[in-house]
Amino acid sequence: MFANGESRSLILFGGLTLWAVLEIVLVNRRDGAWNKPKPAPIRNDVGLVIGGLLAYAGMVFAHSWLFGVNPMA
Repeated sequence: MFANGESRSLILFGGLTLWAVLEIVLVNRRDGAWNKPKPAPIRNDVGLVIGGLLAYAGMVFAHSWLFGVNPMA
């Protein structure tokens, strides 16, 4: 962005950056002090990992049927 020197890009992305920083400040001011939440149970993490592995396995086995290409070949 800086190498090309495009003012349009600088205005767009600079404006988005300023907006994001301003929103962070305003949200922090609105919500007050942050309280650390209690840790989630380990079963939530285990369930997420198992769900991800099942989704991956499902896509591997269904890939040939869906797309006509074997991903493991």
